[in-house]
Amino acid sequence: MAASRYGMLRASHKFDKSRGFKFASYAVWWMREAILQEIRKKENN
Repeated sequence: MAASRYGMLRASHKFDKSRGFKFASYAVWWMREAILQEIRKKENN
């Protein structure tokens, strides 16, 4: 859960509406990446 919040926060800082993407689509990508990164960290331990 914390990873998805981190992804949402990162998306909110990096989002540029002038690029034509919807924020929801952009945020989902960042949230998914944050979750996958957390899973990879746990697999390596």
